[in-house]
Amino acid sequence: MNKLFARITFCGFLLSAVSVLVAAQTHADFSGSWVLDVKKTRDVPSDLKSYHLTVKQDEKQISVESKIEGSLTPATVQDQNRPSQTAAQNAINTAVATGGSSTGAVGGGATDATSGGNKVVFAHGRALATVFRRFNCDLDGKVSVRETVGLTPGKLKRRASWKKGDKTLEIHLERDFEVQGNQFTSYVKEIWELAEGGKVLKIKRTVNLLAGWDEATLVFNRESAKP
Repeated sequence: MNKLFARITFCGFLLSAVSVLVAAQTHADFSGSWVLDVKKTRDVPSDLKSYHLTVKQDEKQISVESKIEGSLTPATVQDQNRPSQTAAQNAINTAVATGGSSTGAVGGGATDATSGGNKVVFAHGRALATVFRRFNCDLDGKVSVRETVGLTPGKLKRRASWKKGDKTLEIHLERDFEVQGNQFTSYVKEIWELAEGGKVLKIKRTVNLLAGWDEATLVFNRESAKP
């Protein structure tokens, strides 16, 4: 009886171990080199020559490096009734988009719309033009916070968490800052998902910056596997 119990216990342990191993293998792996598909991505500016991503990922962290040739800033016509964006606003949006660095590319114009009695500012082209030049984030779903200094001091929060059975990764970057005594919060959220057997990477990017709100879906084709 004791031997039978021991065998059952051992089998249960093996099944648990296998289940853990299978669960660990279900995470989508975005590692590799990717290039933007300009035909499948909407509203790509004609001045953009290429947009490449290099992604490195392990069980604990993901790191992303973007390389842009040309410009992602769409051609816009300034609304005569709307003041132009200040240098401080540009600096804030750049800081939010790049995790506090000065290497970001930000662009796009803003227009006003009314929805449900609330004014919503649409910054057309801002989501596509908001680029993470270099970015890394832990994959444990926990929020990491660090203080930022410079023109717009505040707090930078980063989080990456798995969704849809570990097939989709949500990356969220939030920036709290103060401008002329006023408190603001901006964020950039990206939802990553593989398609076509891992040959295609789709990134749904939503931004809510001082310039306004925008959303875009970027489609990348795989160039190579793990770099």
